[in-house]
Amino acid sequence: MVPKFIELAEGPHTTPMMRSWSFLALREITDRSQPGEASAWRDWYMLHGAEKMAEFEHMDWWKVRGDE
Repeated sequence: MVPKFIELAEGPHTTPMMRSWSFLALREITDRSQPGEASAWRDWYMLHGAEKMAEFEHMDWWKVRGDE
């Protein structure tokens, strides 16, 4: 979902509120605090996306983030 939220955040028709929610979702999914800029998130994803995906793949299937 990270690439989709990045696309949404940089979309020309995305409202400021939706852009803000997109960055909030990115922070929640990744546990990272990046600036509210799509380019910063795209750079992060290129460098760390694969390792974050591997982390999620190794979690138990029933584990929901936030319930720890």
